[in-house]
Amino acid sequence: MATLITGNMTHRKTITDALKLVRWPNLLMAALTMSLTRYAVIGSFYGEGGLVPLTTHLMFALLAGATVLVMAGGYIVNDLYDLATDNINKPERQVIGKTFTQQSASNLYYLLTGTGWLMGGVASWLIGRHEPALLIVLCTGLLYFYSVRYKRQPLVGNLVISVLGAMLVGIVWITELYNLLEHPEMMGAIASKLPRLYWVLGGFALFAFLSSLVREWIKDCEDVKGDTLTQCRTLAVVLGNQKMKWLIAAFIVINIVALALFQWVLFTKNYHATTFFLMLVQYLWLRMLEPFLIKGDPDWSQASRQAKLVMLAGILSMQLI
Repeated sequence: MATLITGNMTHRKTITDALKLVRWPNLLMAALTMSLTRYAVIGSFYGEGGLVPLTTHLMFALLAGATVLVMAGGYIVNDLYDLATDNINKPERQVIGKTFTQQSASNLYYLLTGTGWLMGGVASWLIGRHEPALLIVLCTGLLYFYSVRYKRQPLVGNLVISVLGAMLVGIVWITELYNLLEHPEMMGAIASKLPRLYWVLGGFALFAFLSSLVREWIKDCEDVKGDTLTQCRTLAVVLGNQKMKWLIAAFIVINIVALALFQWVLFTKNYHATTFFLMLVQYLWLRMLEPFLIKGDPDWSQASRQAKLVMLAGILSMQLI
């Protein structure tokens, strides 16, 4: 009985650490972003004219699944190339070298990424175009080179991750757009309304980009000790915490202003519920700004959690479209 209990506990810990390795909360947020883009934004837009999106439930499930699996693989390869840095910054949270060997983590990376490519390929086959599969391969390449090279360069790595955050919105619409190109009669039926959809999708993609950029800089400040010792020249290492503090504060203000402009656009296009819900996001941005305006360094870990909460609130506002 004791052996059985020990075995179950070991098995449970392996599953728990595997989920920790692939950052399961981030994967859920990515899946939620894509789902709300497809069903709450694009779906409601088509529904105004009694139409349904050409990207079927199966196509979308394959596309979203492929994206999430490739992201999971990206987190694994990031940890594989960050063993020395993570051993300094967050040794208590390390999984590789404890529950997973480097070889088993590599095998899991190839399994997840390969399955993601397969799902992306099937989605492309169903649509009849190769672009969706190419987008999945592009995301894989960006995540790999981010781990190997880009994250060790000032700003470049931050921009790559922020672009990938915006691409969660873009991938869904690009797939639908290529479907539309194969059905000109449907394109003709909605062409006059497309500018309004572009405003909405573009606004959410910009929000994803800017909020991701702020969070990436906060994470760099949180990890500055390990990055310095392992010669990773992130922007926080190059500029120092004090300058980064003011840079982040400035970009939080930019986020607040950009979001206010987006709210005005939504209000003029009669998306009133979403406009007012985004006031909650504005409040969260303002609360997050406070520690950056006082003397001394903010609690970087707390700031990182606050940034993730802002991103989640922004994502959830999609459901009101």
